Amino acid sequence: MRIKTSELEGAALDFCVAKSLGKDVENRLLYVPSINWLFCGQYIERFRIALVPREGGLWGASVLGEDCNPLAISFGDTPLIAICRVVITYMLGDEVDVPEEVARYEGYVR
Repeated sequence: MRIKTSELEGAALDFCVAKSLGKDVENRLLYVPSINWLFCGQYIERFRIALVPREGGLWGASVLGEDCNPLAISFGDTPLIAICRVVITYMLGDEVDVPEEVARYEGYVR
């Protein structure tokens, strides 16, 4: 199922982060970068991510090139969600394929 990266949440978001990094996460319930700095924090340095609070409680995240120009930009309700979305956007694009069982788990499919 095709889902916009900007709409990814929960298990679908975590699944797509793993997919974008080429990780084979056997137990996806233990890999939760969208809610755990231990997993997600390392991506700030790895991808040169700038993180900025925005109006209305949103967070913006940008992957920066060597010249400090943004290569990808994403937003989220939390810093971790913004970081996860920008990694996916940078690596996979604005829309991603999510397996139906993952999409169903998150309520994208009824």
